[in-house]
Amino acid sequence: MENNNFIEINKDKILENTNKNKSDITQNIDYNDDFNQYLTFNVNLYKELFLELRKRLDYCFSKKDKSDKDYEEYDEMVFNITTSALNDCGAQDFVGYCYKKGFYDFCVSNYEKYMKWTILAAANGNAFSLSKLQIFLTTAIDDILEMDNHDYLIDFLDLSNDNYILFLSKLICVEMVKIMDISPEKLIKLPEKFQEQNEETQKIFDRIKIEATNICKQKIKYCIDGLYEEVQSELNKEHLTNVNKNDKAEVVQNLIQSNPIEDNNKNINKDNLNIKNNKDNKKKKFRY
Repeated sequence: MENNNFIEINKDKILENTNKNKSDITQNIDYNDDFNQYLTFNVNLYKELFLELRKRLDYCFSKKDKSDKDYEEYDEMVFNITTSALNDCGAQDFVGYCYKKGFYDFCVSNYEKYMKWTILAAANGNAFSLSKLQIFLTTAIDDILEMDNHDYLIDFLDLSNDNYILFLSKLICVEMVKIMDISPEKLIKLPEKFQEQNEETQKIFDRIKIEATNICKQKIKYCIDGLYEEVQSELNKEHLTNVNKNDKAEVVQNLIQSNPIEDNNKNINKDNLNIKNNKDNKKKKFRY
C-alpha cells in the first residue's frame, strides 16, 4: 500500500504551508518518495498530515446522520483509516489519537491502546508521534545522553541536535515494540474496553521503557565504539565526507543490528497490558 493512500491529501498545499519557514527541510522533500524512510525527521510534515486527516474526518462525522450518502462517506473514511493502520504510520498515529479520548464512534477511550498505537507509529518513523512521546521519553533520553562521544555519531549522520533526540527516541520505541510484541494486527484484535490512564498501567509502560532504554544504551555504545573502525574498513578517509546520508544511515543501522545483545525481555510479561476478554459484553471492532 502506498504511503498516505488512506486519504487523498493535497500535498502541494501542505508543502506550501510547511515551507513558510524557508529553513524548513520540507522544501527538500519529494512527495513521491516514502518519507517514512528519511533519516531527518520532520515533525511539521507529519503534524500537517495529521491535522488534514482530522479536519476531514471531523467534517464527515459532523454530517454523517444527515443522509445515507453522508453516513456511507463517513463509514468509508473510517474503513480506509483503520485498514491503512496495518502498514501506514500516519494512520497508526491517528488511530492512537482516536483512542486517547474515544473520539468518533468506532472506538472507546483506552489509554493502553492510545500508547501502543502511538509507540508503534513512532517506531515506524512518524515524527509527530515521536514528538508527542517526548515527555514520556525524557528520562530515557537523558539517561542515554549521559554516555560519552555522541558528537561523533551526530556529526557522522549530519543530524541536528533536535533530530538526534528523535533518532534516539525512535530507537527506544522500536525496542518497546519488540518487548511488548505488538503489531497492527494484534492491536486491532484487542477487545474494546474503556480504560483511563492509571498508575498500574503507567508503571508497566515505565518498566518497558527502562528495559528498552538499557538495550538502546548498549547498542549505541557498541555503535559509537565500532563506528570508526567499521567505516574505515569500507571507505577511505577522502571519500568519507562525501558519503550519501542514506549510506551513512545504513552503516549505523548495520552496526546496531549486528550488536550481539541477547534479548532480555523475561522480566516483562508481554500479556501484562492485554485486556481480558469480557464475554458478557458485546465488543466493538474496527470496521475493516
